[in-house]
Amino acid sequence: MPEDFIADDHLAAFLRTARAQPTGGEPDVATSRQASRARAAARTPGPEVPAVDTTMAGVPVRVYAPGADPVVVYLHGGGFVLGDLDTHDARARRLAVATAASAEHDPLRDEGEAYVARLRAAGVPVTHRREPGLVHDFPTLRDVSSAAAAAEDRFLRDAAQLLGRRSS
Repeated sequence: MPEDFIADDHLAAFLRTARAQPTGGEPDVATSRQASRARAAARTPGPEVPAVDTTMAGVPVRVYAPGADPVVVYLHGGGFVLGDLDTHDARARRLAVATAASAEHDPLRDEGEAYVARLRAAGVPVTHRREPGLVHDFPTLRDVSSAAAAAEDRFLRDAAQLLGRRSS
C-alpha cells in the first residue's frame, strides 16, 4: 500500500514502524493478546460511565449505564480471540448507537460493506462511511493519527444523530 494513499503522516509513520518490527514468524495467540492489551492500555480512556461486568450465555459482557434505554450492542471484530472487554472499552464507552464504518486499507473492508448491504436489504437503516486512507481498527489509532481520530469522531456523530443526541 503506497504511503501517499495513507490518511496522514502520523499513521504512515506508525505503519512504517510496525512493518520494521522483526516478526520471527507468526506470533502465537497469547503474544498477540498481550500486544492488543498493551495497545489498549496506551490509548486515551473513554468517559466515566457506570458499568457492570457479567456474562450472557457464557460470553463476557460489559453493560454500560445499566438500565439505559435504548440498548446498544457493540460487537468488535476478533471474536474474543485477540480483543476482549478491556481492549475495546474506551470505544464502547463513546458509543451511542451502532453505525458502520469501513477503512480503505482494511483487508476485511469488502466483508464489512457486504454486511452493510445485507442490513439495508433487510430494511435496517444504516449509516455507513468508507474512510479513505485508513487501516483496519482505525478507531484504536486515534492517539496515533489525527485522521483516525477525525474518522472516529464522524462515526460517533453519526451514532449520536441516529439517537437524536449529541456525542461527547
